[in-house]
Amino acid sequence: MAEHAPPGSRAGELPKRPFASPRLVRFLAGAVLLIGLVAAIAGVAYAINGATQTKGPVEVSVMARGATLDAASTPARTETVVLTKVPANAPAEPGLDVGISGAAQSHLNLASSPLTLVSWGSTMTEQLLSRGGVAVVCLCIGLGAVPLRRLLLSIADSRAFEPRNAARIAVIAGLVAVASLANDILPDLGSNLVLTRLGLTGPDSPIFADSTSRLTPLLVVPLLLALAEAFRRGTQLAQDVEGLV
Repeated sequence: MAEHAPPGSRAGELPKRPFASPRLVRFLAGAVLLIGLVAAIAGVAYAINGATQTKGPVEVSVMARGATLDAASTPARTETVVLTKVPANAPAEPGLDVGISGAAQSHLNLASSPLTLVSWGSTMTEQLLSRGGVAVVCLCIGLGAVPLRRLLLSIADSRAFEPRNAARIAVIAGLVAVASLANDILPDLGSNLVLTRLGLTGPDSPIFADSTSRLTPLLVVPLLLALAEAFRRGTQLAQDVEGLV
């Protein structure tokens, strides 16, 4: 009896293997849910921990103007600020001490990129905003884990084009956009609040808030939306085919 090749494959050619077996996809679905749960709890705990450290140190990202990092023998000065390099034998991290009359101790860490300004005497708003980007990203990971898990389980059950999958991908795209924007905007607002409290605003300030946007995550959003539309049309096509059978 002659053997016939499976539909969609050439004679003598083995059927293409799936990228992931149903067992692996189910494992990934469980791992995604666990990671999302841990991330959400960690994000909330991180924000709450910051809120309890009012008046303590707060770390914000800043950028230095050209002359600031060269302030060795001649410190950079404004009307109220003096930046001097920390001596090599000092216990503090290498960087610049920010000496401000009447203000709490502040330190500019030069080992980080962007630079990190550590300032004591923080407010609760400064703490929440400085940690808000990470907290929102973790919460979005936790929220996104739920539709992603359901999407993976439907794929494992050979129901990739079930009607709700397109909406699930669209929800994930929205969460990616929210996380990306929050990670850019909230820390920047926190940096500006700290600099305002320290009197380090304006063109004469040796440091300013880092407002660099990270566009890479936002590039994922159109891709996810295109994928959601592809799933929507695939679902519609599958329903049309079922209606013809």
